[in-house]
Amino acid sequence: MKHILLSLILILALPLSSDAQVPELTNATIQHNKAERPCIMVAIESEPKALKEAWQDFIKDNYDVKLKGIGFLANKDLLDAEKVQFKAISDKEMNFYTFFDEKKDKTEMYVFASLGYDIYLDRGEYPQEYRAMRNIVDKFVTKYVPSYYQQQVAESQDLLSSLKKEIGNLMGDISDNQKAIEKNLKAIDKLRDKNKDLSSDLDKKQDRLKEVQQLLEQRQEKLKEAKKELQ
Repeated sequence: MKHILLSLILILALPLSSDAQVPELTNATIQHNKAERPCIMVAIESEPKALKEAWQDFIKDNYDVKLKGIGFLANKDLLDAEKVQFKAISDKEMNFYTFFDEKKDKTEMYVFASLGYDIYLDRGEYPQEYRAMRNIVDKFVTKYVPSYYQQQVAESQDLLSSLKKEIGNLMGDISDNQKAIEKNLKAIDKLRDKNKDLSSDLDKKQDRLKEVQQLLEQRQEKLKEAKKELQ
């Protein structure tokens, strides 16, 4: 058991893989309003809800745009901010969207925007706006991913510290139990020896009882004879 616990400590103490790098952004498309729309996609090793909340905070803090769809009693796959002023992208009123799709240990994040019902930002007709939107996503990813891994490291360190403490307590309990077992074994040995002595005494007393019973029978017989003679 001791070897298993120590092995678990070594596993938790291993550093994060050096392959953990900031993911690349790709130009992709997404189905929205019954058609394929241009978007910026990035796959991030993170839980969907945590990523949504971080993205919502980032957009609000840096661009004063409120994304709806995540919050108290809400956790939608599509976050949106419709008919808003997003000056960092365009001077025109726009709709800003982000779709999140969980894929095993990663979450795919699709960012896209429109200036109207069927006017979506793309690299062809709106290269400047599209590039600005891409830069925003890149800025977020560059900030979020290192902080995410740092949080993972901190959580692992806390878990390691907690586990070490639990193991220390467990080892102490095992030691105390071992001492109690040894003490009880000694007590058992003493009781076993005492039982042997008592058994021996019992055998002697039972033998003595037989002798006394025989003596009593003999004396009763003599008493009986003596009475007959007196008569």
